[in-house]
This record gives sequence, C-alpha cells and structure tokens, in this order.
Amino acid sequence: MFSRLALPVVCLLLAGCSLLVLPKSEPEVEKPRPGSAEELLLAQETAEASPSDAEAQYELCELYVGHGSLYSALEACGRAAEADPLLLGAHRHLIDIYFSLHAYAEAAGAAKRIIELEPDSAETYSRLGVAYRELDRFEEAIAALEEAVRLDGTRDDFHLALGITYLDLGDYSKAIPSLEEAIRIAPEAVQNTEALDHARAALEEDLALYRRYVAVHPNIGASHALLGVAYQEAGLHEEAIIELDAAVELLRAGADNAAGESDSTGQADEAGSMAGTATAKRAGSAHETDNSANADETDEATEGRDAGRIDEDRLLLARTLYNRGLALSALGRREEAIESFTASAATGTETAASAHYKIGVIQLALDDPESAVGSLRESVRLAPEALGNRRALVEAYYGAARKLAVRLERETATDVADEDARQAPTPVP
Repeated sequence: MFSRLALPVVCLLLAGCSLLVLPKSEPEVEKPRPGSAEELLLAQETAEASPSDAEAQYELCELYVGHGSLYSALEACGRAAEADPLLLGAHRHLIDIYFSLHAYAEAAGAAKRIIELEPDSAETYSRLGVAYRELDRFEEAIAALEEAVRLDGTRDDFHLALGITYLDLGDYSKAIPSLEEAIRIAPEAVQNTEALDHARAALEEDLALYRRYVAVHPNIGASHALLGVAYQEAGLHEEAIIELDAAVELLRAGADNAAGESDSTGQADEAGSMAGTATAKRAGSAHETDNSANADETDEATEGRDAGRIDEDRLLLARTLYNRGLALSALGRREEAIESFTASAATGTETAASAHYKIGVIQLALDDPESAVGSLRESVRLAPEALGNRRALVEAYYGAARKLAVRLERETATDVADEDARQAPTPVP
C-alpha cells in the first residue's frame, strides 16, 4: 500500500517521466453473423410482440451486435438479461458492448454478474480487471487479474494485462515478471515483446531521473527516499536499502531544513525543470521558506503552515521506514525488517496499521504466533475494515493455540512420567 510516496512531489516527478503507451487490452466485441435485413425485421417484430421473452430479445441482441448497432444491441441485450438473469450470453454481450462504448463501470458490473453465475470464469475475471484498471481502481484490478491468472495461467493476454496494470502503478518488480511470462507463453506475440521492452526502458528512465534528483539534492531526504522506492520497485533491494538508509538519516537529523535554506540558487532551477519547483522543494524540504508566499502573511498562518510541513516530514519518514522494512524483508533480513516497521508504526501516522500487519506476518513466518497476535490485534484496531489484517489475526490465534496445545501436552506427559516414577514400587534389595 505504501510502496509509493504519496506526497505531491511524487505526482509531479512521475509527470516528468515518459509514460508507457500500450494498448488498452480491451476485449473486442465478438460479432455474430450479421443476418439478413429480413431476419432483423422479423426478430424486431417478434421481440416487440414478446418483450419478456428472453430468447426473442437475445436473438435480436445478437443480430444487432452482428450489424454493429451497439446502442440497439445494448437495449435488446439488457432486456434479455432482465428477462432471464441466468442468460450468460446476454451478459457477455453487455460486457463487450460496454467496453466498446468505454462504459467501464457498467462493464465491471456486468462482469461481476457473470462471476456470480460462473465463478471459475478466468476470461470474465480478466475483463473485470481491465475494466477496473480503466477506472483507476488498481488494487481491485490487480486482484481480478491475479485471479484470472490463477484460474488459467496459460493465457498470455492475462499475464500481459496484469503486467500493464502493475506498470500503471510503477511496480516494475511485479510488472516485468508478468510480461516475461506472457512472452514465455506466446513468444511470437509482438505486443508482449513490445510491452516488456517499454517496461525495461521506462524502468531505466525512472531510475536515471531519480539518480539525477539525488545528484542535484544530495542533502534532501526525499530525494533519497524517491530513489530508494524506485530501486525497490525494480527489485533492486540492496540498492534500495542504501538510499532509504540515507533518507532516514537525513530526515531524522533534520538535515532537510539546512539543505532547503541553501537550495535557493541553482538547485532550485534544476529541481523546477525536473518536477515543478515549489512542490518538489516542499516535499523534499518540509521547512523550507516559501518564497511565493505573501509578504504580509500572518504569524498564525505561518505557524499552521509549518505545522503541516512538520506533519509531512513525519509522514515521509514513516513511509521511508516502511519501505525500508519491505526491502529488508525481501532480502530475508526479518529481524531488521521488524525493527524498521516498528519505527514506522511509532510515528503514529497512517502507516501504522500496515506496519503492524507486516510485523505480525513476519512473526508468523518466524513461528512466533504469540507475538504475532499482539501485532495483528493492533493492526486490526487501527484498520478494522482491512480483511487481510483480520484473516492474519485468526491465523495467529490458531498458531498460538496449536503451540500452547503442544506445550501443554509435553508438560502433561512429563508430569505423568514423574508421577509414575514416584508411585513405582521400590525394588527389594
């Protein structure tokens, strides 16, 4: 959730990157045979005479789709689906038509209705994922596309759609493997190769941008944090830890303030050309003087602004520590990861619930369910709506109960053995 730094500087920095231009991966309408004009006229008359006849409405729907009359097809397919909610063909045509009309919310709704009737339809999960992606509902898109891949891992287009969605999030560490899998399945598909080439080029361009930002602003914690996240998303966790360590040190030492005061010369112009001067400088140096502010600004307003910037600093530190924990965890350095997540949670910012969850998951992996219960209970307290937190807590409770049962069984066996030994008759010499 916090793999990207949600501060204004990130949006502007990303706006400076070259955006990946790839096909939308929208499903094309599968057109039935057009049929003759006489057939269409007869179907229209039959459907008009029997508006609640699902079969008549569906026949008219197919003829309209075949002729490319999408709005008429939409009405006929809608009537067919309403007359018979179990008519999968009508719902499938509705998805196709909604995609053609760029009505992605409606396409998602139609896909979910099919999934209710056909829960193992990998194709429908894929279309649902693409619809969610077009709506910028990326977490739901990834969940649906991952389910499509789970149900049918042999479809290169499913892996392609998943890879492109991860690219939309800038998560190269997951996008590139998905695209590589698409190529493995269908090496002859040009779109798969082009997508992977674009991903690798975009990764290198992003890394070059953030390295340049660090070179221009070596004493600003945010610059190192951004580069660390970029390395992390590229799967370069060792490099990520180096930059995130530097960011934590600068943020904790308050070095950003000193850097901001000296940033009013050539560095400001360089930052402006890369990311937009004011926002980039504010996120990188939360205490820097705002030269664009009104000279007559009141002391009260200034104090409020400074307090807000201090909060942004604390949030940036929390997210940096959280990302550092992710990188350490990816390298198997679990104890260090727990320390980093604990420090992130201690800031009292929005990262706390996720940090406690990560701590609990690591403790479960370390076969310490008793400690995991405490961490996961805190994550549930802070984010009661997160189902993943609650599921992990249930698993921790079960694990703790199993360990307790084993320990009690062993203690009981030992006590019984001791009691048997005490009650055994003393041998006669």
